[in-house]
Amino acid sequence: MHTNFYSFDIDYEHQLNTNWCWSACFSWISKSLKLNTEFKEQFQFQAYYNNCILNETKIADTKLNLVVDTTSDHVDRLINDTLNLDYELIDLIQNQNEGSHILNKVFSFQNVAYKLRTHNAPWIISTEYHMLLISGFGSDGFRNYVLVSDPNIIENEKYLPIDTFLEKYGNGIRKIWQLKHKSSDAAITELGSLNFSKQNSSLETYILKSELKRLQQSTNLT
Repeated sequence: MHTNFYSFDIDYEHQLNTNWCWSACFSWISKSLKLNTEFKEQFQFQAYYNNCILNETKIADTKLNLVVDTTSDHVDRLINDTLNLDYELIDLIQNQNEGSHILNKVFSFQNVAYKLRTHNAPWIISTEYHMLLISGFGSDGFRNYVLVSDPNIIENEKYLPIDTFLEKYGNGIRKIWQLKHKSSDAAITELGSLNFSKQNSSLETYILKSELKRLQQSTNLT
């Protein structure tokens, strides 16, 4: 069965310190989408948070080992101050009291595919203790997937079935931000096509982005 998987051309970036998942995500976006901003590296985002936001509350940390309080407006402000020069910010969860109902709606395959393609930028997912990106989607004809770009997972980015993703992360999700590109510079592109059978599809819990890229490259060479 012919299948399609899509992704932004974003190079994986592992977080450089225990609490740096959020700055890894910001660095990932800034460098890969070529934003017009001086903020590129993880330490720059950490330093800005320490010097320009936390200093206002007198709780700055000279070691820059900073955890962003996702229950406050700190993340919104960080996005706007450091990333939101070419992008508009959209909150995809406006009513958190709806719980799993709103998550199922947001993570319907049609909604994920439409928004990523239309707005030309990944989603930023903030859980209670972590931050990651949704930077692609795909289908093997039997299951629908989202590409989870998690800076705390060393081995690779993974396409997870949407139901598996919600089982793993859903209960902890606090906010989902969509960066809406104000121009059309970025684009989500097709990565690779695989031949799946229903049998081997049911055995797979994830698909590695690197494997799809390898298959695409080998196909282009033949």
